[in-house]
Amino acid sequence: MEAILSIKVESDLGNLGQIRGFIEKSAQHFGVPQDACNQIRLAVDEACANIVIHGYGEGKGDLEVSADRQDDAMVVTLRDRARPFNPTQHVGHPDFTSPLTERPVGGMGLFIIRESVDVMDYHCSDAGENILVLTKRFIGQS
Repeated sequence: MEAILSIKVESDLGNLGQIRGFIEKSAQHFGVPQDACNQIRLAVDEACANIVIHGYGEGKGDLEVSADRQDDAMVVTLRDRARPFNPTQHVGHPDFTSPLTERPVGGMGLFIIRESVDVMDYHCSDAGENILVLTKRFIGQS
């Protein structure tokens, strides 16, 4: 059984590069094909940016990222103590029909996350911790 890998960083956009590097190295460690790695890295990047910008806002806190391989999937768990938000209940989709110049800036993050992973699960612990689990399946090993 593989060990679960994890890092903890301060909720700052400047730490997103460190998180992306962690996901890349974890995927390599677990033998995740590059295409699946790219997709889960994108989803994690978007989720972490949302936690920093919308969850913590002007406040600061920790953001813990854990990675695991479960059979033919890479599973990444994000834990934070930001304002609770359940991204799995957000059902809206971005407007792709309006011209780009008329669309609002932002609003694509949850869509990108949903399109990049196979499973997105969220719950808030009794202690008030947000736990977001992103699962990306892949076939075979690299």
